[in-house]
Amino acid sequence: MEIMTSWKAEGIKEGYKQGIQTGMQQGMQQGMQQGMQQGMQQGMQQGELSIVIRLLARKFGELPSMLLDTISKLDTSLIEKLGDDLLDFNKREDIDVWLAEHI
Repeated sequence: MEIMTSWKAEGIKEGYKQGIQTGMQQGMQQGMQQGMQQGMQQGMQQGELSIVIRLLARKFGELPSMLLDTISKLDTSLIEKLGDDLLDFNKREDIDVWLAEHI
């Protein structure tokens, strides 16, 4: 009976240890995947933002830093929309009007 109890206790201890290791490995793997995905999304957003700002600067010249700050705070969908809509802008003030309408 004592051998059986010792064997059970050892089995439970080993199962617990394996469960913790497996859980930690899965947690770390999931965390790494989420981190990579978030990093890729941020990188894409930064790339889109950079292109939109370059296009606006090329079309209207140097932009005020306050305007650049405002544009930099836009979410990805608005950055993409601004990138599409800027093709229709004729004067620098069109940027201000667009921002007032969208934020």
